[in-house]
Amino acid sequence: MKIVFVYEGISSIGGGSQMAVLNWLKNLKKIGIKVKLLCNKPKKPIKNLSEKDLIINQSLDISFIYPNFSISFPFLSQKTILDIKRFNPDILHFHEPVVMSLAIHQLAKKLNIKTIGSYHTNFIKAKVNSFPLSLIFKKNGVFSNFLDKTQFYLLSKSDFITAPSSFYKKILSDKLKKKTFILPYPIPDYFFLKNNFIPKKINQLITISRLSGEKNVDFLIETMKYLKNHFYLTIVGDGVDRKFLENKVKKLNLEKFIKFAGWIDNKDLPKILKKHHLFISTSDYETFGITYIEALAAGLPLLVYDYSVSKEIIPSSTSIFVKEFNPKLWANTLINIQKNPLIYQKLKENIRKNYDKIYYFNEINSAKKLIKIYKEVLK
Repeated sequence: MKIVFVYEGISSIGGGSQMAVLNWLKNLKKIGIKVKLLCNKPKKPIKNLSEKDLIINQSLDISFIYPNFSISFPFLSQKTILDIKRFNPDILHFHEPVVMSLAIHQLAKKLNIKTIGSYHTNFIKAKVNSFPLSLIFKKNGVFSNFLDKTQFYLLSKSDFITAPSSFYKKILSDKLKKKTFILPYPIPDYFFLKNNFIPKKINQLITISRLSGEKNVDFLIETMKYLKNHFYLTIVGDGVDRKFLENKVKKLNLEKFIKFAGWIDNKDLPKILKKHHLFISTSDYETFGITYIEALAAGLPLLVYDYSVSKEIIPSSTSIFVKEFNPKLWANTLINIQKNPLIYQKLKENIRKNYDKIYYFNEINSAKKLIKIYKEVLK
């Protein structure tokens, strides 16, 4: 079996979908499956990827507009076409399809190669708070709708579809009328720490997120106004809105209570999670919620927004769910946990009891699930 992953927007600072793709690539290679990554030219070398793992198509560096990002040309170079033909894949697996995808689909049809499109991002929710990108990226804005329609059009060209959760599987299969598989994201083994530590004082919060508007980190900062002298927050991640968020922290005089840790290598995240007491996320749209499972695997209870995917992915007794964008409500929930440590202890105990459900998302299970999908597609 030979597989080519197609991921155009490869970056030295990758989000959840890129982490998932690189993890699948690593584990498929371990199992002995031949796999390559077709992508734009990375600005910096991508960890654990060598030249022989890549098929590079020409691209344009647009990091002056969108940090650490380049966009592929809408056509394939002769070298790219030759590299694909030489490798002779059984399946082309598309992730985050953008401009190059249509040309690859056309080539796949010519060469009679099966195609799978994976849905990762709900572009309708895309939002940037920082000017001038705030004029373009707005929730349900013209450009967001254009991206959403383009994505569904490109997904419709694939023979099969994967979705990271059953909620999105239903949306995709209803809309595209194609065979759709559930493919949860892989959680690396090094996250599974079985951390049973109970702190004397519960006061260390952590969130891990791409720093762009749709993640609602600005709302989380607003919440910290009511948590001064109660909690400290570490924000892990980077993105277009980092400066905007840092300025918001300064305006609210919260520098003593909020720390920006920047982008951190995935392998270092478990150690950082272990130093904190609660994982918090005010995002209301994740297609899977990879950081939820990473935090639970490292033994941290969650406080998250209540919506379809968070309820589906998270074992309910391991998290407190809040269905309202009211900073005082979130703050009061946290203060209540701090004042009543038995709530925290119960959450920790429930993580221990539900650890098999959390461990279900480990990288080996995910790779096996992917191979099962490939075998079914090749039938």
